[in-house]
Amino acid sequence: MKKGIVIRKKYINRINKFRDQPIIKVITGQRRSGKSFVLKAFINILKKDKVLAKNIIYINKEDLKFDFLATYKELDKYIKKAGSRADKNKKIYLIVDEIQEIKDFEKTIRSFALKDRYDIYISGSNSEIISSELATYLSGRYIEIYISPLDYLEFLMFSELEDNNDSLNKFIKYGGLPFIHRAELNDDLVYTYTKNIYNTILLKDVVKKFEIRNVQFLEKLVSFLCNNIGYIFSANSISKFLKSEGIKVSPSVILDYLKSLCSSYFIHEAKRYDLKGKKIFKLNSKFYINDIGIRNSIVGFNEAGIDQLIENIVYLHLLSHEYAVFVGVLGEREIDFVAMKNNQVKYIQVALTALNEKTQAREFGNLLKIDDNYEKIVVTLDQIRNDIKGVKHFKLNDFLINFK
Repeated sequence: MKKGIVIRKKYINRINKFRDQPIIKVITGQRRSGKSFVLKAFINILKKDKVLAKNIIYINKEDLKFDFLATYKELDKYIKKAGSRADKNKKIYLIVDEIQEIKDFEKTIRSFALKDRYDIYISGSNSEIISSELATYLSGRYIEIYISPLDYLEFLMFSELEDNNDSLNKFIKYGGLPFIHRAELNDDLVYTYTKNIYNTILLKDVVKKFEIRNVQFLEKLVSFLCNNIGYIFSANSISKFLKSEGIKVSPSVILDYLKSLCSSYFIHEAKRYDLKGKKIFKLNSKFYINDIGIRNSIVGFNEAGIDQLIENIVYLHLLSHEYAVFVGVLGEREIDFVAMKNNQVKYIQVALTALNEKTQAREFGNLLKIDDNYEKIVVTLDQIRNDIKGVKHFKLNDFLINFK
């Protein structure tokens, strides 16, 4: 069943905010998270604003017709030719999707960034496109706009569903890759698709990009991360655990593999933040999967581990709303998330329930120990709200719809 087109307004607005500004707009995010869809929607806005089609140069490296653009020289030649046909009195909008497929692309992008006539937008499925090399070339003349998979509210709109427990369960089970919500939601369709995306990410954005040799171990590491969401790890502790399972890999190799997975946006690292010392710890982090549907297609969906899934979902929600997210450390206590944005801080605990005394004492108690006036929130699957001493209690779906 084909569904209507839904515009992801929050991302369009973020991009449009920097339109015609003399900085390069770098659109990042995991493969198939919707970057191309957002860029095409932005192009439609340009056209509605009377920008001539010949003044929009759109290159999508996933389209075979652009297969010949393999190096920066070929990219340079193509842009110059297309630009020569544009209205010389108007701005040219240069949009290159999945630009990491073009070797040394930053040389060409830097060249056109020096010309006031060009307003430049590039996208990529690997954070290497904003590596130190590109940053050096552009010397701060760019802004990164990260595209997440669908959040819960977008999921409801894409799938044409009402907010209820059944819809929330589908979101927890199937995740937020936009394509799956263009058809009926069922295990065979969704998990076949998400597993294929996982294989593509692993092979193209991790193994090939970073020349990974031990692919079998990489897959075991991914499985380990998927099964241990919300636990604090270091490369050393992962190495020790895997050694106990008969897998011998050094911490340095694990660290390299973790960095590669983070670079492809397949996982995200949440570092620990000392609430008293106001410093970020370099060791022992949590790792979250970028899409729950992909995670469930790899290791299976099990309601016994749903507490891990909702913690992951809350993390992704914060990330999609431009928060910098850390794991809070308060002495011996842990705060699930310390979310920072625009000089504001939010403290968030996530649990299955906060209705029994033991859990309530832990989740609310940890937050009440924080001696400041920033907002403190507990998120659970409970159907009954129970605010305590200024700490707000949210049902998961209410949090995902209303917290921004």
